[in-house]
Amino acid sequence: MRLLILADDAHPANVVQDHIRSFSKYSRHRVSVINTRSVKSPDQNATSDFDALLIHYSIFVIAETYLSVAWQEFISIFPGPVAVIHEDEYQKINAFTQKFAELGVQAVFSCLDSIDTLERVYGKSALPSETLFFSCLPGYIVPHLPGISPPPIVGRPFDIVYRGRTLRPELGRFAQEKRLIGEQVLAVAPAHGLVCDISSAEEDRIYGNQWPAFLMSGKAMLGVEGGASIFDFDGTISEAVSSYLQAHPCAEFEDIWKDVLAEHEGNIQFRTITPKFFEAIAAKTVLILYPGKYSDVLIPDRHYIPLARDGSNMQDVVTKLKDHLYLQAMADRAYAEVLPRAELEISFYVNQIDRVLSALSKYTPASKLLRMGISGRAFQHRLELKLAATLEELAATRQQLSLGELQLMSALQELQTNKLQLHLIRESLDDLHKKVSSEAHFIELFKNMLSSKLKRLLKYKK
Repeated sequence: MRLLILADDAHPANVVQDHIRSFSKYSRHRVSVINTRSVKSPDQNATSDFDALLIHYSIFVIAETYLSVAWQEFISIFPGPVAVIHEDEYQKINAFTQKFAELGVQAVFSCLDSIDTLERVYGKSALPSETLFFSCLPGYIVPHLPGISPPPIVGRPFDIVYRGRTLRPELGRFAQEKRLIGEQVLAVAPAHGLVCDISSAEEDRIYGNQWPAFLMSGKAMLGVEGGASIFDFDGTISEAVSSYLQAHPCAEFEDIWKDVLAEHEGNIQFRTITPKFFEAIAAKTVLILYPGKYSDVLIPDRHYIPLARDGSNMQDVVTKLKDHLYLQAMADRAYAEVLPRAELEISFYVNQIDRVLSALSKYTPASKLLRMGISGRAFQHRLELKLAATLEELAATRQQLSLGELQLMSALQELQTNKLQLHLIRESLDDLHKKVSSEAHFIELFKNMLSSKLKRLLKYKK
């Protein structure tokens, strides 16, 4: 099968590029990747060059700078299955699902990890009822991670490293933990003699080859689960926050939360493990994390050091940080127990998407046929070919039916002849029966006559 993937393969983050390249490496299909941010207009005749189309999460489909009108038209008339890998599903939900419906998306590879959450987010969306949803992780283990030859814990210059991010207030309290954990540790680090490289500032983010080196510069890395505790379906929550900040430009998160967000907090809760944890484990950098589920992959005190959200166990965390043997043992254990898990490998993930696309290629939902209509030249051409083939099959079937009709008429005539012959035979049998009956009566009379004469003769002799 020929698979077209629309993706931003120039994205600055290694994890995004690794994710995109994995399809070319591990898919059993013939993969072509097109960056719709730079290639603004597709070849409309190319719909017949591919059998399936996959939209990567790096393409922000509701923005024309990522997906032009020309590309949207191309996708909407694409005759094969269309699927999308969707992340950051807590924002502009209605806009995304409406766009997915317009594009004819048949399958969504979602990061939401339960049927209940999927139903609450997508159950009343604009997507057709036959749309399929598949739960995935936001990132997987790529092959080069286990081969980066990390240095031992002893000798690393920093006790703790971390690059967080200040996320928008409308994502809720949970999303703020990416920033808060860094601030929490920085506040007490000097008192405990910890050497740290921690920041959540956008200008301090690290990309490319510098990222693995940064991870291996620290004995431990901070982290929290990815996700959000507020889902904004129609953008009204985001608009309310923007209006509030215009009126109160110096407002802190707590002010915004109390005045705007409190009523929405927890409308949907979503938490998941993120790719940076696999990267840290591959670098044999110990994880210091807020307690959580971490998609049932990481076990506290075995794969990571738990840090209480209120900082109440900070002294215990520091004691473990000073114990290099303890740190090395935990780093080695996480490396040995997490990285070899087949279901966490990117090749497993790609293979599952391959299977879904192959299955989808065997049928086309009615909603997709109605949407594609007759505007697509490639689809129309294919339809005409299918129609011609169908007409030929109908003509052949009609000829067979005509022959069958003649054979049936001949059989009916033969049956009619046999019926007439049967009637004649029955009449002959009736005549024969009458003759036999008549002759039997005559024989009975003759028998009686002989019997009478015999009696008279015997009487005479006496």
